[in-house]
Amino acid sequence: MKKRFSTLAIATILGLSAGFANADPVKVKDILDREVTVDLPAKRVVLGFYYQDYMAVGGDKALDNVVGFSKKVWSSWAPASWELFSKAVPKLNQLDDVGEVEEGTFSVEKVLSLKPDLLVLADWQYEMLGADLDAINEAGIPIVVLDYNAQTLDKHIKSTEIIGELTSQKDRAAKIAKEYKDIVEHIQTTVKNAKLAKQPKVYVEFGRGGPAEQGMTFFSSMWGSMISLVGAENVAPAEIGKWGTLAAEKVLAAKPDAIIITGRETELKKNQSLNLLRIVKQIQLSLLVLLSALDLLKIYNHMD
Repeated sequence: MKKRFSTLAIATILGLSAGFANADPVKVKDILDREVTVDLPAKRVVLGFYYQDYMAVGGDKALDNVVGFSKKVWSSWAPASWELFSKAVPKLNQLDDVGEVEEGTFSVEKVLSLKPDLLVLADWQYEMLGADLDAINEAGIPIVVLDYNAQTLDKHIKSTEIIGELTSQKDRAAKIAKEYKDIVEHIQTTVKNAKLAKQPKVYVEFGRGGPAEQGMTFFSSMWGSMISLVGAENVAPAEIGKWGTLAAEKVLAAKPDAIIITGRETELKKNQSLNLLRIVKQIQLSLLVLLSALDLLKIYNHMD
């Protein structure tokens, strides 16, 4: 009996040691330049945003250690994309929903109940939640912040590298980051070689509310950053910041060469009757509905 107890005790100690050896504390610098200590590989991850990016970098087993995410921003706002992904990756249907930051339904209590060892948030989510994150910090749950919404080359690459570190897929992350960098540089070189007489003036608006509602425009984030990235002139002034509303009169006074209305699948239905050509004469109108096409390509091109 004594021998049996000793054997079991040794086996237990060895098992615990092996468990600790498999999770090493690693200091990760997130997009806000915060040094966050995370036990890697993380075994219980909650994703606030950037699910497709996480899957693209992490590969076909990226969700194995994910226990929860903000579901509605994907399943309800981009239903066609969700249907494709959830069929291809059934694990998505098994993840707990922790609510949506933008709508004010994000539940700190739900996050805590999942006992995560890592919470991944977008920069804008981290900023909006503010003091609501105190309980998560007090529970000792590390929070790592990413930022693809900035739409800058540096932050795209850095965010991709961070996911590579979190998912132990550094080589894969480096490959995807290089491909993105090459594409951006190709676009910029093409524009430069075109030797345009003047920069085209562009106004972009998120058409979330449909034709009857003045939507948000952008300067230092998302489509605003993309306008600058490709060498065009943004009609929105710097005072807009990341996003804000620009009066229609100011848009018309700026005489943009192109007006771009962006959106997801839900915005497509709202904007079917959009007709700005009646009001804005001799201005090109581009209706761009973003259906996560780039994310789909990343997944299909990079998942094992």
